[in-house]
Amino acid sequence: MYLPTAEDVVISKLRWSQQGKRAKDLADARNVIAVQGDRLDWDYLRDWCRRQGTEALLDDARRSIPPL
Repeated sequence: MYLPTAEDVVISKLRWSQQGKRAKDLADARNVIAVQGDRLDWDYLRDWCRRQGTEALLDDARRSIPPL
């Protein structure tokens, strides 16, 4: 059984958001970032988002989450 990591969920949701312009996918990515926060592997996230052209979406999603 394959279970995606939180990072892979964020990466996929950002890609789907960009391709389909679905607000729900972007909201899902933000929610994962909000819950996982510093536990995420940000180097891995940034690398894959750079590869797929969603780095700006990642930055926007991260900035949109208020600090605790």
